[in-house]
Amino acid sequence: SIIGPSIIRLTVQAALAFDNQLAVLELTGDQMIATIENAVSRVPALDGRFPQVAGMFLEYDALQPGIEGQSSVTTPSRIRTLVITRRDGSEDVLVDNFVARGDLNRTFVLATNDFLSTGGDGYAALSVAPKLEVTTIGEQEIMESYIGDFLGGSVDLPEPLAGPRV
Repeated sequence: SIIGPSIIRLTVQAALAFDNQLAVLELTGDQMIATIENAVSRVPALDGRFPQVAGMFLEYDALQPGIEGQSSVTTPSRIRTLVITRRDGSEDVLVDNFVARGDLNRTFVLATNDFLSTGGDGYAALSVAPKLEVTTIGEQEIMESYIGDFLGGSVDLPEPLAGPRV
């Protein structure tokens, strides 16, 4: 894990070894359900597709059949509850008690890495969603900029550290 606003570059490179670009996508409700069903489709197995999310509340039942690799899902299987926080802070209930709610043509904006956005790890719904933006730089440079610009830190500590920790 990355600790503190001032770290060595090797730490950023190790944490973000694939150095993916980031993509911002617009998904319909059925594509979002397909995405999250895929994310939990193999639980309890350890699998790289398990999601790391923000701005969502998710409950799922791993005893239900997993759905993976679909570009659209209108009937949830494992997702019990999926609530998505909109940009304005309002909450949009997409799935409640295993039932999709509301107009599934409404859209959601999601940021992810370009590997997943092209369908990696079975995320077929992400590969068909319109891309609103894709960064021209990778995650390592994005992280370094964030640490410097927003945290006031730096990513240029010497390696090895002058005063190594014991």
